[in-house]
Amino acid sequence: MAEPADTTECLSTKALQQIHSLMGEDASFLEHLPVDKIHEAEFEDKRHKRLTSLPRRMLFGQITEGERKGLEVWILPIKTRDENQWPGHRFNLFDRLGNLHSSITIEEAIRLTNAANAFKWLKKHGTMDSNLLRAVIRYYFIVKKVNPPSPWPVDMRFTAELLAACKVAAKSTAAIPANEKKANKTKTPASMPPRPKANMTLPSEDETSLFIPERRRRAATSDAFQTPTPPTGLASGQPTTEPIDEFKRAFQRKMLSKAAPAVPAALAPSTPAPIPSTATASTISINPNIPPPPPSSQPPSTPPTTGSLSSFIPAYRETLTRHSELTAHLRTTRSSIYTAKSQLRDLEAKIQELEAKEKKLKEEIKGVDVEKKRLHDSLTPEKREMFLFGREIWEREGKRARLEEEQSEEGGEYMDLGE
Repeated sequence: MAEPADTTECLSTKALQQIHSLMGEDASFLEHLPVDKIHEAEFEDKRHKRLTSLPRRMLFGQITEGERKGLEVWILPIKTRDENQWPGHRFNLFDRLGNLHSSITIEEAIRLTNAANAFKWLKKHGTMDSNLLRAVIRYYFIVKKVNPPSPWPVDMRFTAELLAACKVAAKSTAAIPANEKKANKTKTPASMPPRPKANMTLPSEDETSLFIPERRRRAATSDAFQTPTPPTGLASGQPTTEPIDEFKRAFQRKMLSKAAPAVPAALAPSTPAPIPSTATASTISINPNIPPPPPSSQPPSTPPTTGSLSSFIPAYRETLTRHSELTAHLRTTRSSIYTAKSQLRDLEAKIQELEAKEKKLKEEIKGVDVEKKRLHDSLTPEKREMFLFGREIWEREGKRARLEEEQSEEGGEYMDLGE
């Protein structure tokens, strides 16, 4: 004998199939919702304060300020009698031991709660879109196979709000790697070069610096620079800086003077050479017979291309038309919202009035029942038997009248069929 199918799984699976069918290709956006981060638990109301709640609850977050700081906010699904309405949900406060304290409005929950990972991506600038939040809560309950007393109704409005929430989740997911990369770049900038260590030793002969050893100074003093030969008497051990100064002055006269100095014909450049860089100047100062490297050629920058005026005017006109259409649509939407809110206020006032009337009628019925019981108890046994006998006769007469009425109706039907 086959086992009966799980009602919870059947209802939830059917609702998910309807969601995917209505969303079509946009159903792929559902993958961006953090379903794996949902935290749920069983709920058993020991004090019977939430008789209409289903035995499941979902964590929304924790209150971080005020008198209720430290309490957790959980979402409880609520039963409904109408099959065409969504099973509702209510925000409630629990302590860490799982004891129910009180309820809280959705506005207070959004404002005071540090949202859990399953909902924190919806919070922007300290607030959330309540419509998107309700759609996400309903979808989470469907995915977690919460069993309502009636099937989950799925319509276009719900799928539209759910798709908008999925797009917000997609943007939040895409922004997380960029923020992490930016934070890492701020902490360790790659553009900052490492600080060089101080070198207390004299530079070697291979380094390009203004310090020139003895044998290079002798080779660098030529007729081209017209510098006197430095003294060779360094046996005393004391450094001599005068040859270096003379060499630097000769180099400045050669490279920075306006008039070109007298140089050999073989090395005379055809065009004035630009001022070399530090490394090139050091190479020339060491060996003046080596010509400087040619200047690096840079490609000329291309001017930015600008669109033609003939294509700009239609595009700008189309933008203005689109802006006017969107503005008119926005006005219509705001007017519809105002009308709907007015109707909602009227309905809420009417509901309150009917509830007050219902309460009054219940109190009157309760008073009538008390009076009826008092009158019944005041009867003597003989009168009570007569009362019961009269009620029995009245019930029999009523039953006989109903039977005669039904028989007369059946006879009329037979007559109609005979005709």
